[in-house]
Amino acid sequence: AGGNAIVGNNITDFTLTKLNRDITPPATTGAGGGILLTNASGAGIINDFGFNIPTAVGPSGIVISNANQPDLNVSITNGRYLNGGENGILLSASNSQITAAIDNVHNSGSSTGMTLRATNTGDVAATVTNSHFDNAVGAVPGTGDGIAMVGNHGDLLLNVSNTTATNAARDGLHVDLANGASGTI
Repeated sequence: AGGNAIVGNNITDFTLTKLNRDITPPATTGAGGGILLTNASGAGIINDFGFNIPTAVGPSGIVISNANQPDLNVSITNGRYLNGGENGILLSASNSQITAAIDNVHNSGSSTGMTLRATNTGDVAATVTNSHFDNAVGAVPGTGDGIAMVGNHGDLLLNVSNTTATNAARDGLHVDLANGASGTI
């Protein structure tokens, strides 16, 4: 088992660029996850990166999980490869708001390509362009979605253009809303 490449807690404003430029699949970036941020707020940039996690379970490529935090506006761009892991990208807000612009991200072979999760009046809004969340393998029971929107007392917004979520074990786009959650596509 390996550790995550980058971990941060309670961060205000961040820029993460040019990560793993020297590694090209099939070489892996290790058994650990990529970027794990908890309670990030302000403005964030994740640009020009690659994570090739050897399995579709366990760690994820990029995780931003916020609870009871000020708003986060984040751009996630130019993901040369984002392979494997439980989620390629997971954006999760509980009593928080995350607004994401995702462009030119290439995910393949994760259990779920991208998950947007909003709970307890949390809001997640994502605009996704020129990206691919393909070949979701569903290594964890009940998964295998190219893109998943999961809400429980939260609001989700997904704007998509020129983006694919193909060859998924379950659904290209899976929406699971409960307890007054709303989802707009």
